[in-house]
This record gives sequence, C-alpha cells and structure tokens, in this order.
Amino acid sequence: MWKIQKLIAQNSSHATCWVTPSDVSPNAAPELYWAKSYNGCTSWPEFDSFCRQASLGTSAQSSGLITLTHSSLEAPHQKPLLVYPKIDMQPIEQWLRESSQQPVQSLLVWQLRQTVETLCVIHQAGLVHGQVDSGHVLVVLADHSIRVVGLGALELVGSLSCLPRLASRFDAPERLASEYEVSTAADIYSVGVLMTETLGKRVEASPLVKAMMAENPNHRPSAGEVACLLLELEQRLFGETISLKNHRPQSNRAA
Repeated sequence: MWKIQKLIAQNSSHATCWVTPSDVSPNAAPELYWAKSYNGCTSWPEFDSFCRQASLGTSAQSSGLITLTHSSLEAPHQKPLLVYPKIDMQPIEQWLRESSQQPVQSLLVWQLRQTVETLCVIHQAGLVHGQVDSGHVLVVLADHSIRVVGLGALELVGSLSCLPRLASRFDAPERLASEYEVSTAADIYSVGVLMTETLGKRVEASPLVKAMMAENPNHRPSAGEVACLLLELEQRLFGETISLKNHRPQSNRAA
C-alpha cells in the first residue's frame, strides 16, 4: 500500500502525485516515489491505456522508459495505481531554456536518438505513444539522458482511436480527423516537430525531417529507420557515438 504525499496534477481520468510506502516508520525519512492514480471509470478507454502503461512498464526493456516499481490495477481498498522511482528530470523544452549555454549539437542528436529508440520499443510492443511532445521527453539532470513519459494515451496499432484529444502543434495531420486509425507514423511526425524545435528551424529542410513530417503517413520512415540515420549522423558529424557510459554532464556546458 502507498500513501499520497502531494498531488502534482490531475485531470478527469487520473492524478499524478508523490507517494511513500505506507509502512514507513514515523522516525524514518520517507523515500518519495512518483505515481499515477486512476480516477475514472474502468469502462472508459482511458483505463485501457492505463493498463497498457502498466504492461509496458513491466515487460519493455528500454533505458528510455522509467522502470515500473509497483502496479495495482484491481485494488479493493484504493484506486488503481502505478508507482515509479523518483528521478530528477526536466522537460527538454525547459531544460534547453534554462541551460546557461546552448548544449552542443552532438548531445542534442544523441538525446533525439534515445527518444526514437524508446519509441521503437513501444512500437514493437504493438502500441503507439500518441502524445510525443516537448513536455513528455524528459532530460535526466544527473547525466542528460532521456526518459519518455506521458504514456497515458497508449493505443493499439491499427485500432480506431477512441481517446479524447486536445489539438497540439505536435499532432500529425491525420489526427485532425474526427476518426482516424492509430499509426506509428503519427509518432514519427511528432518527433519531426520536436527535432525542429530542438535543433532549430534549419533542419526542416533536411531530407530526414521532411520525410518524417510528410503529409502522407505512408511516406514517413519507421522509428527504427530514423534511429539508424541519427546514429549515422552522430558518427559522421561528430566522429563518435555518445553513450551513457562515456557521457559527462559538463558536455552540456561546452561552447
């Protein structure tokens, strides 16, 4: 069991909060965990996405996803709950805005590649993220690696979307229709938008980004193809491949 310590945000179907284990002794310093509690009806489509998030958190192997610490989908005495370790992170948009100097290009390309590689894992599980944007791609402050969050809109590839949506500048054109088929190509379009906002408008003219943001979703590359091209770009432009093992946070302050 878990005790809610502080509510972070909530909407009609779920709340995000800080929690601690319920058996922490009064004299012990409680260890905080990040959690998502489901508040809606279990017959809503949002609950299916909540369950898919739990399944992905226990089955997927990816450094770009936060490992699920605990899940309870059918708890009689509390709301369905997903618990994750607390990691100091910032949305990439905020991290870029608050950096004292412009991060080096090789670091940014590496972060984008991590984002796409995480989407590969999600897509291979037969799912679409559905909300790829600058607020759901988080930078870990300790080493500047990436974690992809915002998994509350996970849907099955090939299904007709039944989740309510708010229009976003990251949305692929096909998502503006009243009814559309869930496709991994929509995530690729969103990453294309993220690349233009992270690397600058000049990349809009690059063949890769043009392909990722193609009007026709069938003309967009897969996440695996994009990841390979970004890896080649790292090696060609910077003469190295950045990895979690050899990266140091001070690279963010390089001129």
